[in-house]
Amino acid sequence: KLAMGMASHAPPILFFFFVSLVPAYSFLTSPSLRHGSSPLVTAHRSPFLTRRTLSPARAVHPRSAAPLRMSEDAVDCLVIGAGVTGLTTGLLTSGSVLVADKSERPGGVFETRDDKEGYLFEDGPNTFQPTESTLSLISQVGLSSDLVFTDRSLARYVYSKGGLYSLPSPGGPPDLSGLVGLLSPLGFARVAIGAILPVSPPSKSDETVADFFTRTLGEPLLKLVVDPFISTVYCGDPSKMSMRSVFPAIAKAGDEGNGFGGLIKGFIASRKAAKLNPGPEFPESGIKVKKGSSASLQGGLKKLPEAIAGALGDMYQSSWEATEISHSPDTSLFTTCFDTPQGSKKVTSKSVVLAVPPPAAARLVGGLSEEAAQALGAISAPAVHAVSLAYPKTAFDPEVACVEEGGGVQGFGVLVPRGEQIGTLGFQFINSMFPDRAPRDESLLLAYYGGAQDTEAASLSAQEVSARVHKDALKMLLNKDAPEPKVLSVRTWPAGIPQYNVGHGAAIEAAKKALPEGFVLGGSMTGGVSIGDCVLSARACAQEVKAVLK
Repeated sequence: KLAMGMASHAPPILFFFFVSLVPAYSFLTSPSLRHGSSPLVTAHRSPFLTRRTLSPARAVHPRSAAPLRMSEDAVDCLVIGAGVTGLTTGLLTSGSVLVADKSERPGGVFETRDDKEGYLFEDGPNTFQPTESTLSLISQVGLSSDLVFTDRSLARYVYSKGGLYSLPSPGGPPDLSGLVGLLSPLGFARVAIGAILPVSPPSKSDETVADFFTRTLGEPLLKLVVDPFISTVYCGDPSKMSMRSVFPAIAKAGDEGNGFGGLIKGFIASRKAAKLNPGPEFPESGIKVKKGSSASLQGGLKKLPEAIAGALGDMYQSSWEATEISHSPDTSLFTTCFDTPQGSKKVTSKSVVLAVPPPAAARLVGGLSEEAAQALGAISAPAVHAVSLAYPKTAFDPEVACVEEGGGVQGFGVLVPRGEQIGTLGFQFINSMFPDRAPRDESLLLAYYGGAQDTEAASLSAQEVSARVHKDALKMLLNKDAPEPKVLSVRTWPAGIPQYNVGHGAAIEAAKKALPEGFVLGGSMTGGVSIGDCVLSARACAQEVKAVLK
């Protein structure tokens, strides 16, 4: 009873901590708290997207890119990779720019599916945090009217010991009773005491996520909240991932939490420092968002890279695969070879921005620096499967906490700790968040399978993966006699999310120093894996290019 009382009357700053730790996350993107104000971004007061102005019509309906025609095939800046980072870097960079990608379409991991009648779902990122940097970009490319937001009060659950426990919701009342039930009163008391006790210094400067939370807030929180969060959002392993790379804001609070007040004092100090140094400014988007909501776009997230590509016009080239990059010390110019639909091409540039997955990046920098190639090649990106399944609403067990009275699931989704003998990392409840994305009498689930703690899953077939996910759903959510689901998609990402393991930051810095001036590393391997992080990474890349082109 005492612990339940602590949950009902927890200090606001303690509640803020839990909400920060378990935000209205997108399961394949990191929380907005990840970086706070990113250390990769240099504050300056110039507009966010001043280089190119476009009409909403052009943004939403991009014209197809014509074959590149330029004198001597030379540009100021060549961007390799047409994910959000690469495309946005192209918009932000002054001078002549070319954004090239081996894929037939822009967007990288953005894959919206609307080819199944009555359904709309994502094989890649499903939602994003509506940070001002991302909203500003969306406004600039004419997609403001396409924004859709989740109900911020939707419950988030953790599955443990055969049941579901609700976590604090950013838009709901400050109710920690579900967390107390999940952790046990003793485990919750360990968290509450750990939050105010002095924080002892770490034994290593770059400690793991597991070591930090075990040292400060206790093993129950690590195993039942942090681990499922890491394994789903990052497809990672908290015993390997770097605390300073994954949760730098919380790590900083730990640094400043010496003396009585501990982490809470550290959070207060960090927030005060953030107000004094607010980071980069962005043009007002004019978009009003309720705090705690997640966002998507009508028609799916693929519309964002399509709109940016449309703004770039023939400065974006699809189906251009970079095969080799060389650098001349005499001229300080880079020469990049491409295989294109029109045959082999060479592009000379003053700078190169590389915004591709780590395996591709390691291969491309091999001709410039063996040290950089080894550093980037050491970044793991374990395979993960994205599985979209549809069930009749009557298939769900009414005794399960997230099941509505009339059938179907209600909430944001559920995370699964790795100790529960369940392979599925987590489920998102898609048409609970966005009701028009499935037939009314069905519930559409998006599940993730694999990651760093289950590397053997990479070898599974699509049929094997969907069967395992269905088996887990039977155990967690469904009636025992539930029918087989409609398997809408099993999308396997052989190289999934880059792992920010211990030593990651040092490896990236070593790679940057080993590469010639004018060669810029960007994207999810450097500045964070969320869409908002990728937008900030693009801004940082553009600033580096600007310095080179002066």
